[in-house]
Amino acid sequence: SLSIVAAFTAASPAFGVTQEEVASFTITTAPTPTSITNTNTLPTATKIPSWTLPGNVRMPVMALNTAGLTLVETERALTLSVKNGITHVDFHPGRERDGVAKFLERQDVTRVGPPRSELFLTTKINMASKGTSPADAKDMVRDQIEEDLSILNVKFVDMLMLRDHPDAKVLQSQWSALEDALAKGQTRSIGVINFCQFSLTSVLATAK
Repeated sequence: SLSIVAAFTAASPAFGVTQEEVASFTITTAPTPTSITNTNTLPTATKIPSWTLPGNVRMPVMALNTAGLTLVETERALTLSVKNGITHVDFHPGRERDGVAKFLERQDVTRVGPPRSELFLTTKINMASKGTSPADAKDMVRDQIEEDLSILNVKFVDMLMLRDHPDAKVLQSQWSALEDALAKGQTRSIGVINFCQFSLTSVLATAK
């Protein structure tokens, strides 16, 4: 909890989150030692502050990260998270995405829990293999987005994130595909993850 709080505090001025919001967030979400192993004692419907992204997209500052979870574990973790007010889920393509899809399918049938409009779905673009051409890398991004939306059974996600890559041309081509997805309404926002200075400079050189 302490490391998460420190990270949010350090980042807050750049994203327009006040120190008061961060302090309130820290108090309301930090579990006591006795509640960590007992999920029934976690607070319900905790109010999570958010950052406002371009396009007036509000992104909750806390997310469930499903890295390494199975389909079943992802669905269970997301169920518990939304029950306790965490409506932002950050997942990878594959079994984690499939777990989110299973959760959304169940929500659609039972009508229990927050509607899709209150969930923030963040996913990542698979890294292109070494030697992939820029044109092929762009096609792979487009294909993945179509597949993800189909399996999730949604018209759009809320954030698509691009992974780092050693080839500047590949990065620029992939980013162009994300810009296309944003223009077509397949995502509400686009971003990057685990980028070094070289990668950021490469993308910014051709970004719209």
